[in-house]
Amino acid sequence: MRLCRLVLAALFAGASSAQQVLIVDKSGGTPGAFNGIGAAVQAAQDGDVVLVKGGNYNGFTVQGKSLVVTAERGANVKVNSQVRVVGLIGEQQVVLRGLTVKRKTIPAAAFVVEFNQGGVWVEDCDFQLEIILPGLPGYERPTVVVESSERVVFRDCTAEGSPGVIPLGLGFIEALPAIDALDSDLVLAGGTYTGGAGYKGDTLLSGPPADGGTGAPAVRLEGGFLLVTGATVTGGAGGDGNPNPCTDGGDGGPALDLVGGATSGWLQGAQIAGGAGGAGVSGCSDGAAGLPWTGSGGSSVFAFGGVAHALAVDSPLREGEASSLTLTGISFSLAVLVVGDQADFVPSLALAGVLLAQPQAVVGAGVLDAGGVLVLPYAPSPMPPGTLTETVFAQPVFADPVGAVIFGAPTALTILDATL
Repeated sequence: MRLCRLVLAALFAGASSAQQVLIVDKSGGTPGAFNGIGAAVQAAQDGDVVLVKGGNYNGFTVQGKSLVVTAERGANVKVNSQVRVVGLIGEQQVVLRGLTVKRKTIPAAAFVVEFNQGGVWVEDCDFQLEIILPGLPGYERPTVVVESSERVVFRDCTAEGSPGVIPLGLGFIEALPAIDALDSDLVLAGGTYTGGAGYKGDTLLSGPPADGGTGAPAVRLEGGFLLVTGATVTGGAGGDGNPNPCTDGGDGGPALDLVGGATSGWLQGAQIAGGAGGAGVSGCSDGAAGLPWTGSGGSSVFAFGGVAHALAVDSPLREGEASSLTLTGISFSLAVLVVGDQADFVPSLALAGVLLAQPQAVVGAGVLDAGGVLVLPYAPSPMPPGTLTETVFAQPVFADPVGAVIFGAPTALTILDATL
């Protein structure tokens, strides 16, 4: 409990009583709640929290204001069309947590982040594409699109790229990445990201039978910075060849495709693998497995040794609600927490990662056990009178037994008034 008091005392000194909590409940079970996320987002003021109860909802856009949009803890929140975050400036920041976003509209990515100076923090979200009419012109898009955004963090999210197709034998539509980013800085901390699979070889209405298509990269970045820590990133599988007459299988895609001299990637404790090659049936050749990463134009990749380090905590939590903080890393490492009410983005080669929480307090956590785990009981202390909510960014920093100091994967915790 002393840990809670130290952390919250530092944060609530700057907390604003003007922050409100807007509740979204499509079931109608919460008096005064909004029926849709979009309406609540539009009504919210800078710094508010939109708390979403379980249900199916339409997509929404957050533009030019700080906001937290979070599913109620344990709720199944499905968003059935595109979500966008656009136009954040300065210290504005948006947190999305606990959403499953499935794009069904034409044409659109499931999630778009564009033209943001401020931070975009996405945690425990699942981004999906539902291919209703394969091959319809303009339909296929990368699942997640990030453009001209300076501080984008994905923590424990999942995304898979759309597969390639040969629609009605009329031509080729190539597989696409799970994340396609341009001129942006990103962190993938935990989670699973998979490139779209190549199309299956087929007989065309004109021309020779087609080989299987090439799998897409899981993540493509042109211009900018990428840290992958503790995540599983896999290129799309190559498509199988055509059986009769036989054609070759397609090559697997790379896990990462970094383009341009201003593009760099750092890897720390991540599982990075190219996609499997497609099968060449009936005696034709199998496709080649994809590479862990490909680069062009002078892009660079640096791989740190060791394992991934992380902090996990349930969110949102009410005042006094019992929970725990779980830290993982190298056995017998000493851990401290860097805590603040603003996200940050400061890469550090020396600390094998990126500082993602603006430090307002540094709190000792303890030493990891022989299994590399430390679990601390945690319950948020009461907030100051008039404060309904506060969002805390917490990042662990570890000193391992040989003296190396390492940034771990952070988390964003939203604390709510006990009456909500």
